[in-house]
Amino acid sequence: MHFDAVIVGGAIMGSAAAWFLREEGFAGSIAVIERDATFAQACTTLSMASIRQQFSIPENIRLSLFTLSLFRDLKARFGAEADIGFREKGYLILAGPDGRDILAANHATQIAEGGDIALLDPAQLQDRFSWLSADGVSAGAYGFSGEGWFDAHAFLDLFRKANKTRA
Repeated sequence: MHFDAVIVGGAIMGSAAAWFLREEGFAGSIAVIERDATFAQACTTLSMASIRQQFSIPENIRLSLFTLSLFRDLKARFGAEADIGFREKGYLILAGPDGRDILAANHATQIAEGGDIALLDPAQLQDRFSWLSADGVSAGAYGFSGEGWFDAHAFLDLFRKANKTRA
């Protein structure tokens, strides 16, 4: 067999790579090889299937924002029935006294990259999250939008089905 591109690993990264190759105009033949056809042991289906922008380096934030735009454009890209059960409920990351400066530096990076993240002091945390004890907490970062969880297997299925129809 001969293929112009061979992608090893057919879970979300491999399936998405094949899909984006076609999306960007690649006209050659593509083979996606996966040893676990059930995906029972794939990182995609074993993951917590979440998305956030609360990272310390710009590249990770940009990757998340790119994926978020894909989530928000699913129906246009994959059809009216496309649904990954995305629940945009945010992430809350807390810091003790020794972690406050790191959290603040990360927050500045996140804001500079377009993340919708708030840096909250203990009083603001108590007001927003009444169930939270702020004892020993110096700050918290909370993602107002673009953060949450989704059905990773449904996301993988979208790419796999789309790849089969484009083959």
